[in-house]
Amino acid sequence: MGLYLEELAPKHQDEIHIIQLDNAPCHTANKLVVPENVIWLFQLTYCPELNPVERVWQYLKRQIKTLRFNGLEDLRNQVANCLNNLSKDIITSFTGWQHILDALSL
Repeated sequence: MGLYLEELAPKHQDEIHIIQLDNAPCHTANKLVVPENVIWLFQLTYCPELNPVERVWQYLKRQIKTLRFNGLEDLRNQVANCLNNLSKDIITSFTGWQHILDALSL
């Protein structure tokens, strides 16, 4: 994360960047230097429903759970195929929950 922040902050000095993190111990390092234009937004503990990527994982699991794979490369290809074929409606269903839309309407 440190290298990412070192690259991000100077390239976009005039922007504020909000990075959403869960409360995993690896996301709470005490020695990480956070640039002034970066804000950590920590999720509430045990609230995966607040993180849209959790819905992506659920969707992927449903799509591939009955498939058989001929190795790791086959699994990667199937996951990539599934992600590449996501429709706009499916993507919207991951993030278009009313409470999220309400929160973004500032």
